[in-house]
Amino acid sequence: MPLPKKLTLNFCEMADLIKITANKRTGEKPRATRHQSQIPGVMYGPGLGEGKSLAVAMLEGDFVRAFRAAGHNTLLELEVDNKKHEVLIHEVQRHSVKNQILHFDFFAVKRGEKITTEIPLKFLNEEKSEAVRAGGALNTPLDALEVKVLPKDLVSEFEVDLTKLAEIGQQLTIADLDIDAQKFELSLEPDTLIATTAEIQEEEIPEDTIVKEAPKAPPPPKKKKKPEIFKIVEQMPRFPGCEDKPTKAEKEKCAQAELYKFIYDHLKYPTIAQENGIEGKVFLRFAVDDKGKVSQVTILRDIGGNCGEAAAKVIRKMNDSKTWIPGRQGGRKVSVWYTLPIVFKLTG
Repeated sequence: MPLPKKLTLNFCEMADLIKITANKRTGEKPRATRHQSQIPGVMYGPGLGEGKSLAVAMLEGDFVRAFRAAGHNTLLELEVDNKKHEVLIHEVQRHSVKNQILHFDFFAVKRGEKITTEIPLKFLNEEKSEAVRAGGALNTPLDALEVKVLPKDLVSEFEVDLTKLAEIGQQLTIADLDIDAQKFELSLEPDTLIATTAEIQEEEIPEDTIVKEAPKAPPPPKKKKKPEIFKIVEQMPRFPGCEDKPTKAEKEKCAQAELYKFIYDHLKYPTIAQENGIEGKVFLRFAVDDKGKVSQVTILRDIGGNCGEAAAKVIRKMNDSKTWIPGRQGGRKVSVWYTLPIVFKLTG
């Protein structure tokens, strides 16, 4: 795939849309795309057509700059093969360790059709609020509002002016915000609380109270040490169902087969991954504790298209129906780290 020209973010004069360019991907695997300093992605949504999707790629630096400028709530004008689409950055997947962007989703909107999204609340002028300056403790129970809105009317945030809190105990509700009800359909009622202040109560001690010497407090209980999780043990944990086998080797071979049978019986290949031809091997790490239960499931290596999370979901749900044979060290049951590859392979 040829590298696209370096992107320069600019704004359309008419609609103030950030203009970006991407290439169409045709049968190329995500890893090959990344080796060309590009990020693989997918575009879908009503603006593209029901049930349709398009595999795309952008230079890594170009996408990062666009994402920093637009976030999730700013409409972009995306050009692919000389055809323009209005899109939102819908989802961004990152490497669990390096934080590197591995994959992105563009949501293609349809003009004249409302979308449902969350718009963040930005709280301003806290230091100028009379209630806060008087010692009130600020409480903001919401950080975003869910709305239905036409894509052209999207805003990056709703501003909340805290100078309106003049007295301790006063409240601000959604009705106090400057939101155009003709453009934004809110899922919450107008009287929903978004900010208030409360007086910080200090306990008063009567002057005539006789202060007696308090008995010495007992020493704090010793903190329980978190159980050590071993990497290598004399006997690794085994998936259940094979304890009737006569030898240790047969038990381990059978347990491995039963483990993968359970996984592939419950694993759902993500639709986005199938539509974009994403295949490969996901690596997971999890702990099997001394009671045979699974915890701390981590995606060590992902291949994009939600494959890593789909695999991790199966492992997390394992505790609902399965209890492992715990690992052993020095004759006692112990917690053990377990690393597992899971292959995603398209058929047909």
